[in-house]
Amino acid sequence: DHVQNKYIKGFRMLTLSWSDGNTCLGIDFELLSSTKGRNRYQDINSAIDKRTCGYSRRKGSLTKSTELLEPMVTRAIKAGVRAKYLLMDSWFSMPSVIERLRKHLHIICMLKDQPKWLYEYKGSKLRLSELYRKLKKRRGKAKVKANVIVKLLNGESARIIFVSCDKKRGWLAIL
Repeated sequence: DHVQNKYIKGFRMLTLSWSDGNTCLGIDFELLSSTKGRNRYQDINSAIDKRTCGYSRRKGSLTKSTELLEPMVTRAIKAGVRAKYLLMDSWFSMPSVIERLRKHLHIICMLKDQPKWLYEYKGSKLRLSELYRKLKKRRGKAKVKANVIVKLLNGESARIIFVSCDKKRGWLAIL
């Protein structure tokens, strides 16, 4: 529980959903546990048949959620789900994750300002806060403060939109 800074034993559920703006349908899910043995209820038992669903669910529960995203998206596309965009929270906005998922769909996600996550703009590699400082902002109570097209680490172009926010720094970035 990141609010109370406590670990609570149990499972988290990573869900891939499809939406048209009015309807939301669950397409795929993974149950996630902890990679630390002391935080799990039960380890994988060697007596469990490795061909069963239970074994694959247990094995999947020990995998990082960022590594499970691409297989989930691939399964959905193979099953015939048609989508234009993948909408993600900032939890999954790492450059490596974005790079892997952009092979399948366009990505929309909130970005975090991390020192090692750089975006190329006018020949310079800048972190998000430095990029925001360089841009000309719209004045007043504009919802969109600035937007810019940048190059990601893999050389692909992407648009970053800075919107106003009541948080301490005053803006949020959306890729």
